Amino acid sequence: MLGSLSTQVVSMERNKRFDDILVLSRKMLDDADKGEWEHIIDMQAQRQQLMNDFFATPVPKTDAEYVANGIREMLDLDKVLIEHSKQAMNGLSSDMKKLHKGSKAQQAYAVNM
Repeated sequence: MLGSLSTQVVSMERNKRFDDILVLSRKMLDDADKGEWEHIIDMQAQRQQLMNDFFATPVPKTDAEYVANGIREMLDLDKVLIEHSKQAMNGLSSDMKKLHKGSKAQQAYAVNM
């Protein structure tokens, strides 16, 4: 009886660690939705470390479905995050082109003065 209680506690602790990874994944997407890109790279590094630690030991069969569902959620979140990052990069590229054109116009104006 004590062994199964100990196993349940370990399983709950592992699931809590996995939940922390999911919370961080959701936070990354939430920040991207708000256009707050500053910390996403740091959060990704933190998430990667948490995942490395979590998967350093095999997932027990009793937790396999829970973890598999979480992985699917993370993959879905990552797809959306990647799409947001592409849109943000396209927006920056457009802004840089406008800035470059403005700089060229300013240079042309300065030469013709």
